Amino acid sequence: MKIFIGLTEIAGYYSNLKLGFDQLGAETCYVNLSPHIFSYKVDKSNQPVFVRFVEKILHRPVRSKAHSVLNIFLRKIFAVLLFVWALPRYDVFIFGNACRMFPYDLPILKFFNKKIIWIFHGGDARPIYIDGGTILTSDNLTPQECLNLTKKQKSQVNYIDKYADFVINNLAGAHFHLRPVVQWINIGIPHALNKNILKPEIAKSSKIIKILHSPSNRKVKGSDLIALAINNLKLKNYNIDYVEITGRPNSEVIKEISTCDFVVDQLYSDTYMAGFATEAAWFGKPAIVGGYAKEELDRFVIPEDRPPTHYCHPDEIEHAIEKLITDTTYRLSLGKRAYEFVSTRWTPKQVAGNILKLIKEDYPQHWLFDPKELTFAHGGCMPDDMAKHMVKALIELDGVEALCLSDKPQLEALFIEFANS
Repeated sequence: MKIFIGLTEIAGYYSNLKLGFDQLGAETCYVNLSPHIFSYKVDKSNQPVFVRFVEKILHRPVRSKAHSVLNIFLRKIFAVLLFVWALPRYDVFIFGNACRMFPYDLPILKFFNKKIIWIFHGGDARPIYIDGGTILTSDNLTPQECLNLTKKQKSQVNYIDKYADFVINNLAGAHFHLRPVVQWINIGIPHALNKNILKPEIAKSSKIIKILHSPSNRKVKGSDLIALAINNLKLKNYNIDYVEITGRPNSEVIKEISTCDFVVDQLYSDTYMAGFATEAAWFGKPAIVGGYAKEELDRFVIPEDRPPTHYCHPDEIEHAIEKLITDTTYRLSLGKRAYEFVSTRWTPKQVAGNILKLIKEDYPQHWLFDPKELTFAHGGCMPDDMAKHMVKALIELDGVEALCLSDKPQLEALFIEFANS
């Protein structure tokens, strides 16, 4: 079995997935058409010569606007050439983050009986009107622009639903799917520690609690409110060393994780444990994760499959931080359980093995869920009041049809109630 993985990178997910397949003995090719800003490394020693050539051309530093435009053009050309090159060579195609090769790639792959696995990572499938990753990073996104993006996204998700053999997604952002979806949490996040990275260290003074927060985007992660909670606790005379690191290579983040007591991941996550919390778990460092989705996640994810983090409502973030500061036994226990979880279930080899079960169609049925059963109307990466405002604005602009949920009338009604609450 030969496996093609592409065409992007999300927090080291795909480079580590390739590592996992390599460890299983599968012949795998991983192609990333865009260099990652946080410098996630991948072993290219066994990459085909053509792939290395393509990546060498596209990963060169962009030195001008003209160079940037040229790169966009070259990506489109190389994507088509890669497709023609890969089609006769590989049996399974794994794609991620709504990154396709060209407009008719999936129907052609299905015509030639290729297996297609599609992995979504959040904002690529989560409805735009409840996706802070889009709204908070856009310059005054208007309701009309949001509506246009929503319709485009709905069409794209349903197109992938039609052709992919398996779709993997976080259930709390799977509103647009028309078919059963594999729970992203059951597949896991592949992560591998670099052996040359600094090993975990015990804090020099138990009286000083080092707390780490490493947002990829401060608005999306709720960093201002996290920092406010920290300052409030300092006023209570807690001895806190608060470190916030952003926009730095992943190797620097890992070194900070190794010396902290615990991490605060984000304020508005719609999953138990995302990438940063997973990295912390590998060092036995517990993570506080804020979000609205715990009740919904617990409905679908069986207890033994829930990653151990301190998952709390955004309004409870200060109390959660205080608990991990004061309850040493709980903090150390949570970190130990987090390490045991990722080291026994989320290694690159095990995550690749989980996807291999899908390819062989030999997987537990509880991995699947039906999006029609969703009862979750909150957003991801954004506060409730902002999500309610955008949902209400869309309905006022183009009626309830603007939500693109007519195939799920109960969920549609729930969003109307959410917007007016």
